[in-house]
Amino acid sequence: MALNRIYQFYGGVHPREAKFSNGVAIASAPLLPQYTVPLVMHIGAPATPVVKVGDTVRRGQLLGQASGFISANIHSPTSGKVKALDFCPGAAGAQLPCVVIESDGEDMAAEPLKPIPDWHNAAPEELIKRVGEAGIVGMGGAGFPTAVKLSI
Repeated sequence: MALNRIYQFYGGVHPREAKFSNGVAIASAPLLPQYTVPLVMHIGAPATPVVKVGDTVRRGQLLGQASGFISANIHSPTSGKVKALDFCPGAAGAQLPCVVIESDGEDMAAEPLKPIPDWHNAAPEELIKRVGEAGIVGMGGAGFPTAVKLSI
């Protein structure tokens, strides 16, 4: 067995239960005491941290600013304090820059982005900018930044 192949497998996951859970109510997961948020959750350049150790953050607050054309903003999953700016292992085993947040258990939300009035008639550039600010990426394996897709 080759040791240079990290976390590779073929075939995917195919649970036999199929849709057995479709009759069960959706439940909210409890808040965790700590969150490790990679600044690379997409293809492209890592986001640049805009928070520092000791900062108080809220759910939805910007943690990392997109740092290149193919990059995406990263936001906080909950409220709490920034415990560390560190490196964490990614899915392929590489060390990625990350923000470690110690949850305060409150899950307080940040101020949301202001709505674009009459978005049907807004300039495409304004809408693309807002999609980029929101950090929206595709749901495929690469997490390609949607603002990039819309601008090409």
